[in-house]
Amino acid sequence: MSTKIYIYITNLAKCTQRDARYLNDEIFKKYLKLLHLEITNITPKKIVTFGVQVSSIVTGKKITMKDSDNVVYNLSVNGKFYEVIPVYYPVGQGQMNMQKAIKQINRLLQSD
Repeated sequence: MSTKIYIYITNLAKCTQRDARYLNDEIFKKYLKLLHLEITNITPKKIVTFGVQVSSIVTGKKITMKDSDNVVYNLSVNGKFYEVIPVYYPVGQGQMNMQKAIKQINRLLQSD
């Protein structure tokens, strides 16, 4: 029996500092190959990326949350396209955006 994953949620590196300080882009970029492998194996319908930095690295586009609400980006992995939906980063320094992130994710869950 297989389970279909419709929404894959990632902050890319699966880590943060205890004080939630900024991590250099190069740290996150090291995880792109692993992310692509996970996406290839899981084949999700949608990928949710947390925050401006991770969303920009995953999509290869300069993302701003203000301009990305309800915007879907395409990501090509091994010739297959996946929908990428940036949402606010809800923890650490992004805690002030937690309610916005919850609202965005709830909207996604209701659309499926």
